[in-house]
Amino acid sequence: MRTISVKYSGGFFERDVQETAYYIWLNRGRPEGRAIEIWLEAEAQYLSEKRKEVIDGMALPSTNESFFANSPYSSYRLDEIKTKIQYYPMDIMLFGATGAGKSSTLNALLGEEPAKVGHGVDPETNTIQSYYLNEYVRLWDTPGFGDSPERDQRYFSMIGELLKKTYRKCKKTFYLIDMALLLVDGSSRDLGTVETILNRVFRHIDADRVQVVVNQADMAMKGRHWDGKKPDSTLQNFLNEQAASLQRRISESTKMPVTRPLFYSATNDFNLYSLMDFVIDNFSWKPRT
Repeated sequence: MRTISVKYSGGFFERDVQETAYYIWLNRGRPEGRAIEIWLEAEAQYLSEKRKEVIDGMALPSTNESFFANSPYSSYRLDEIKTKIQYYPMDIMLFGATGAGKSSTLNALLGEEPAKVGHGVDPETNTIQSYYLNEYVRLWDTPGFGDSPERDQRYFSMIGELLKKTYRKCKKTFYLIDMALLLVDGSSRDLGTVETILNRVFRHIDADRVQVVVNQADMAMKGRHWDGKKPDSTLQNFLNEQAASLQRRISESTKMPVTRPLFYSATNDFNLYSLMDFVIDNFSWKPRT
């Protein structure tokens, strides 16, 4: 079974479980040879007391510890999110080709750098990590595709498992991931990898749970017509045309309807509020099924 790594806010999980396990061990008369059994019991007791959900045996972080409070996006439209989602957190998975900027997007939204950003030929992310933007929004970072067939097969399997993860609530089963957000490299004209990724992902998730966005808008015309922190009129017109073209080409190649993609730049802090709007507005506000 593959291990999905989850970040625990505050880092107190192991210490608290160890303390709980110690008292169980004492109350049981200090038995020998039952360490694993007692540890699992302590973990379950701790999770129950903290009101954490357990999804297919995977413990999720609690929603009452520290978040990225310094991020301006952590409170953006939060009241609206609170009133509209039935079960929180809202889980958004970021995925795409290596170099599309998943980690840099995460770092820009979180206001810190918990995710490594790749600058060489090898991807920095090779596991699945989750980060709470706030109590109601959780973002998932995933490995990038396109480096080798062997890695791609392994990563598709990992992401497929995540997309199929479910949990029980009120005697009903729900999917963990509410939206899969495909990040496309704005400097590349090659859609082959994008089409391959989408066709593979659509095997595990309904089309209405997938959205497409384009990072690195500043490099869409090889860095030209970028006016400091934003595109000039020439580049803006180009981006609008590219968004319409990308929407059409993806729909034709995958036979699935997609919303018109949004262009942004994580490294230049361009259109990140619009990115939040894009996610919230295109989120399907309905019970997870």
